[in-house]
Amino acid sequence: MTRRDPPSKSFSLPSYVLPVNYWLVIVREGGVFMSIVETGLFGCRDPECGLLMTRVRPGTRLVLFVSGFGCKSYCKSFVGVFEVVGDWTKASKKLSDWSHVIEVKPITLGRVELGRIANKLSFIRGGRRSITEALHSVDPSNPKAMPMPIEDAELIINELRSQSIPKPVIEVLGERQRVVLRGWLVGGQVLRLNQLLRALMRRWRC
Repeated sequence: MTRRDPPSKSFSLPSYVLPVNYWLVIVREGGVFMSIVETGLFGCRDPECGLLMTRVRPGTRLVLFVSGFGCKSYCKSFVGVFEVVGDWTKASKKLSDWSHVIEVKPITLGRVELGRIANKLSFIRGGRRSITEALHSVDPSNPKAMPMPIEDAELIINELRSQSIPKPVIEVLGERQRVVLRGWLVGGQVLRLNQLLRALMRRWRC
């Protein structure tokens, strides 16, 4: 009788999915926000680039928040979530005074006023810090900040997605590109509201 060796045991290592980090990016209604929308790029300026380039990497998601400075329509509101899809590169030209840029794409766009959901956000709710301190506690340019809790980010995304039209993009583009015959001039063509929306969605494929 021949002796058979026991079957060898195979071991498989469990697969891990790295968690997505969400960071809050505080922008002004015109310049920086429009630059991100128009170019699909997010950037930093020296000397703060070192910290941002470490924290903001491919797969990171940026929650855009319009500050109350110099705004007209979207003061203190969340206006979109963008995902980083490229690597940091040196800016080829001045883009909002950025020295380095990284490619981003929109996950969702819209407008959600902070005051409407502040009591539902764990990084704001509770504690003795001010709203400003709470916002900067999830700002990647703040050395002491931590990523936004995923449940808070998902709440903001769901609120943004509940809107049928990304109003901030359309209205800001309308102001920036000049309204012609109640349409929008984009790439040398006058686009109506619904045409512009479809053009933006085709460009971003989202």
